[in-house]
Amino acid sequence: MGSRAATHTLQATLAGALLAGALGCPGPEPHAVGAGGTGGTGGGATGGGAGAPPACFQSYHVGPECYVDVAIGTATGLGMPVVVVRPDNHPDLAVPEVTAGTRKVHDYRLTWTDGTTVSTTDPFVVASSDVAKVLAGDFDALAGTDLAIVGTNGVISFAQGTTAGLGAPVETAQSFPGMVDTFVGHWDGDGRPDLGVLLCPTETTCNVTFLRSVPAPTYFTAVSPSAPAAERATGATLAGFDGADSYSDLVTTGAGAGGGPSGQDYLLFDYSSGGGQFDPSPTSQQLPAGVRATAVLVNELDGGLPDFVVTGDGPNGSILYLQGVDRAQGTALPAGEIAVGGKTYTPTIVDLDGDGYRDLVASVEWANGTHGVLFARGNPSLGPPFEAPVDLLAGSVLAYELDDGIAVAYLNGDSYPDIILNHPGPGAHVLVAKPWVP
Repeated sequence: MGSRAATHTLQATLAGALLAGALGCPGPEPHAVGAGGTGGTGGGATGGGAGAPPACFQSYHVGPECYVDVAIGTATGLGMPVVVVRPDNHPDLAVPEVTAGTRKVHDYRLTWTDGTTVSTTDPFVVASSDVAKVLAGDFDALAGTDLAIVGTNGVISFAQGTTAGLGAPVETAQSFPGMVDTFVGHWDGDGRPDLGVLLCPTETTCNVTFLRSVPAPTYFTAVSPSAPAAERATGATLAGFDGADSYSDLVTTGAGAGGGPSGQDYLLFDYSSGGGQFDPSPTSQQLPAGVRATAVLVNELDGGLPDFVVTGDGPNGSILYLQGVDRAQGTALPAGEIAVGGKTYTPTIVDLDGDGYRDLVASVEWANGTHGVLFARGNPSLGPPFEAPVDLLAGSVLAYELDDGIAVAYLNGDSYPDIILNHPGPGAHVLVAKPWVP
């Protein structure tokens, strides 16, 4: 399918999670798609004890018959959707068109009438080049969620968010040819989100340059030195995970001699020493043979230090869980594997079923070319922190090509997250849970 999801980590998809009701409806149980995780230590995720989940979520009753398929807009060639939060706490969807020759970022403004019915308006902004990716955050520390629009030409533009919508994009001074990925993270500790740019000037030499968010008219300014990244890097994430301080550390995925035999994928950990500086001697963790990583996500899953979830492709089409450890003890441990049988992208950790434990949601491409949305329920009694995954689109007539993965956010005012998909035809789609009628 020519997926671009390897360059789309979910740094901003939960930025718009606010709001809150109930969902669920009776329905048949979808099939499990893989064996349970193996190995690993530790209990379930923190949280828990929120009471029995609604009917649709009991015993994996989380099938497509529990959702309303809501079409959003009419644009084609859509990229990764991003949730944008207005100053009035009204979340909208920003969705770039990625069709060659199209320079639009659609601002789908959603108006819900009953929690499952939505009307939209579609103002859009025009970027200075074809759009590769859109990132969201309050970069200027003013009211409203702003957008960083990443062009295919390596230029980053800034669109200011206001109560009236998005302003016209302003092209920044930075240009980054050879850009592999961009992501949002708190890099310098000033309270404003910053940007990270993963660059590979050569195939085996990669680094991350950070752009500090600053007031208008500059918006972003590059800082030095850059941080080393994995060879043949495919993605990066910024989060505090070393257990030694409150600084944001860097993890990148890549393939090369740094993690084992040439071509074998691994994680590279760059520990922050404060002030935007990183340890000059990063450590690495080799992934199982044959695994090709598409994304790495950092989240605390088992009541200890932040852990790592790696999606990708491999012998079992596995999702990997690596248990976080204190920096003094070494790098992450390859603690668990969830066999899926397909290629997975864009992982998100969120309490999807309302039981108080963190669940895993990811998009999947099956060997026969069909696509789905994986849901692996968090379970505090397991070593690996998730039960065997199920496909929420199994048996559904929804024939989505999840070319840029999925996003998850609270959109319609109830207490459960909604799942945002892209469709190969017109528009994006949102899977909204039906209200439960006993």
